Amino acid sequence: MVGPGTYVENINFHGKAITVASTQGPSQTVIDGGALDSVATFTSGEGSGSALKGFTLRNGRSDSSTPGFGDGGGVRIQSASPTITNNVITENTACNGLGISVRFSSALIQGNTIIRNVRQGCSGGTGGGGIQVVGAGAAKIIGNVISNHVMTSGDGGGIALFAAGTPTIQGNVISGNTASGLSPCARGGGISMFNNSDADIIGNVIVGNSAGCGGGIQWLVPSGARGPLLVNNTIADKVAKSAAAIQACNTARSALSDFGTTTSTSAAHSTTATIAIVLSEPRFEISSATARVSVRPPSASPIQE
Repeated sequence: MVGPGTYVENINFHGKAITVASTQGPSQTVIDGGALDSVATFTSGEGSGSALKGFTLRNGRSDSSTPGFGDGGGVRIQSASPTITNNVITENTACNGLGISVRFSSALIQGNTIIRNVRQGCSGGTGGGGIQVVGAGAAKIIGNVISNHVMTSGDGGGIALFAAGTPTIQGNVISGNTASGLSPCARGGGISMFNNSDADIIGNVIVGNSAGCGGGIQWLVPSGARGPLLVNNTIADKVAKSAAAIQACNTARSALSDFGTTTSTSAAHSTTATIAIVLSEPRFEISSATARVSVRPPSASPIQE
């Protein structure tokens, strides 16, 4: 247990199955990375018994001159599956996964506030203003607030998934994030997904995000892949030049049979309406001021054109 105070250091769990927790919570207990490296590092096969709880993690840095090579200014996880709960992760700098970077992991990331982390010194890459998830695994991102990130020249203002396995993204508030500066468009103001990212996206509030394509959510998955499953999410007040709420792209039209009907609930007027679904080779797009989205799994009936 760690008492209140500000600790200027970078911590590495080195494979130890220990819990590092504060006694007074993140408002009273700060770990400041000193702009030297990621604030916290898990890269030695840590499991769920390696836990970090109740801190503010700030002033971390990851770029081409640090061991993370641009991943995870706040928390860097690779080939490990720790427990990260009830922290505030803010004002860190990195290239990808500005707040938290997760690679080849089934980490539990729960109850954290991940806000105002900054991209610095790079462009392109996998993205992820709040969190990036890369590589096979089953990461669980549950009940977090992921807000106010600006991914310049990058995708995934809130969360970016790249060949991310089978992550669960549930009960989060993903708001006020922006992806911009790529041609033809930066994608996924709230969430972006590429390659085999068979995510379960359940019960999130995804509001006020913006991107060139898919202001709320954007995905591109290979032909034959299941792709994401969206259930009972609220997607609202998003901005995009193409597909303000959701842009879903696939390499083959046959994959569109994985998706079912969608309805919209307008919070302002408490009325229900059908969202326009536009099928165009090889994508469908959903646009509405406020969208409550439930997309059926592959067993559902195909969309009727």
